[in-house]
Amino acid sequence: MTADEVKILDSLAEGFADQLTTLTRGVLGEDTPRFHALNMGSRIRVSPIAENEVVQRIPIRIDGQERLSLSVRYFC
Repeated sequence: MTADEVKILDSLAEGFADQLTTLTRGVLGEDTPRFHALNMGSRIRVSPIAENEVVQRIPIRIDGQERLSLSVRYFC
């Protein structure tokens, strides 16, 4: 891949992460973790990632109580 192609892929992955954030927050609430695109060299991982680059789980609340959580990862 050329440097320009890498920049384009990074940009597309960031846009995809923003769309996933909007979608999950629209369904599960504004406190849902934000998705980030993390370039891992040979691929880009899109998942809810904390500031310290640790993958977060998405909490699912039923009747106001956290009942389960989802682990989500997409690879580009």
